Amino acid sequence: MKRLFLSFPVWVSPVLLGIVLFETMSNEAYPSDGDSIGIPLFSYLIFFYPIALYLLSKVKARTLSQPKLKLWNSNRNIFSFFSLVLSIYPLGFLWVAFFLVAFSTKSYASIAICGYMILATLGVRTYAIQEQHPSEQ
Repeated sequence: MKRLFLSFPVWVSPVLLGIVLFETMSNEAYPSDGDSIGIPLFSYLIFFYPIALYLLSKVKARTLSQPKLKLWNSNRNIFSFFSLVLSIYPLGFLWVAFFLVAFSTKSYASIAICGYMILATLGVRTYAIQEQHPSEQ
């Protein structure tokens, strides 16, 4: 996995979320007299985007020697715990929720964007908890 494959969707995730919200809104997923789609977008910018950028800062500029989808690194217990709590639960569930909304309204571009963001979130987290080799410390 290249760094660009993981970092690009994180950097542009507010734009991708705006596209998802606009497309699902145009497919009538939300009530017409409901609140603005700006509320979830700005909530993402304030609460979730900094978490995604923090995890992205842990990604090193190298390729994984053995890319595995790991949920826990026994050598880095504290970081594994906090990265699990901060990435899978808020970020993963956010994109899964929008994926389900897009699926129910048949918003195909939003389904693709949300699926890509779910994979990128898992990849960034997996990459961030990898052990550092002695040459990288």
